[in-house]
Amino acid sequence: MAAQFKERLDAHAVARIGAAITAVAPDFAAPKFSAAVVPGLAERELIARVEHIADGIAAHLLRPFPDAAAVLVAALGAPVPTEAPDVSLDDGPLRGFLVWPLTRFIARYGADHFDAAFGALREMTRRFTGEFAVRGFIEREPERAYALLGVWADDPDPHIRRLVSEGSRPRLPWGQRLRGAIADPSAGLALIERLKDDPSLYVRRSVANHL
Repeated sequence: MAAQFKERLDAHAVARIGAAITAVAPDFAAPKFSAAVVPGLAERELIARVEHIADGIAAHLLRPFPDAAAVLVAALGAPVPTEAPDVSLDDGPLRGFLVWPLTRFIARYGADHFDAAFGALREMTRRFTGEFAVRGFIEREPERAYALLGVWADDPDPHIRRLVSEGSRPRLPWGQRLRGAIADPSAGLALIERLKDDPSLYVRRSVANHL
């Protein structure tokens, strides 16, 4: 499955990401970004492609992290529908799989900017998912992260509530393990207790996966 998914992050995807960023940050050199990133795609598998594109963004979006995060949020398209979150999004606005490298940029370069990082991930998860990107923040600053996830558990947007469940899973396929949560799952289980009867099936399915 990863082999199939990796083809969504191809040269066309890189060009679309570059164009979307340039549309809100004209100084971002999309042709140079593509020229630097595309030659390294073929040899990489899915997760490595995500990281490679994220590093390419960092090399060409030359701004302090909070400003860079704001640019990436501004480049996003409309949120995806919760009733069909996996709909093919190969054309149109910047959302779906194309947002994954953006979330990786946030995770990789936002470690010292908790508020700006979580603010960006809140918007990105409405277009793809931030479940992989939040995990490093939970590991580094668990009290702060769980407190914010507790607020998000009451968010009116089911994308955000689902992120609370998926992001706090101790073990997540393709995701970083939450060693603290594996040792003591109580904080995550407290969140799940609040979400187990969520009105959205989209969220309840995530809760079932968590458990």
